[in-house]
Amino acid sequence: MRNERLVKVMSSETKLEIIKLLSKRQMTPTDISRVMKKGKSTISEHLDELTKLNIVNKIEQPGKKFVFYSLTKDGHRLLAAKPKIENYIMYGSFLSILAGVMLISRNSQRLYAVSESARAVNQNYIPFLFIAVGLFGLAYALIKRGRLI
Repeated sequence: MRNERLVKVMSSETKLEIIKLLSKRQMTPTDISRVMKKGKSTISEHLDELTKLNIVNKIEQPGKKFVFYSLTKDGHRLLAAKPKIENYIMYGSFLSILAGVMLISRNSQRLYAVSESARAVNQNYIPFLFIAVGLFGLAYALIKRGRLI
């Protein structure tokens, strides 16, 4: 049953955003609702569910009216375990660039061996297309990671 609930958590963008926010610091439901621009009741419902799963810790201080939430160790592990799409984009981009360079190398050898035909001329853009897609993917991944621009 717990695994089914964890899958539900990982598929909910709101819950994932709450987990990411709480990974930075303790927050109240009001703070989270302001940042996410969602209703406090919606945030409280998500926090209750995350608390039941032992992903979020509810911190109530006696004599204080504010309730803070923080991530538990399980919550930090869950966040660290989620693969980031930027990693896959970067790996695919490197492979695309490598394929483009290899095709350029292969095509240049073939052009010297065979006279230029219409087929060889028409296929000259394909390696550059691989390289361009790879460079765009690499730039996108670096921008998403905050390492470019």
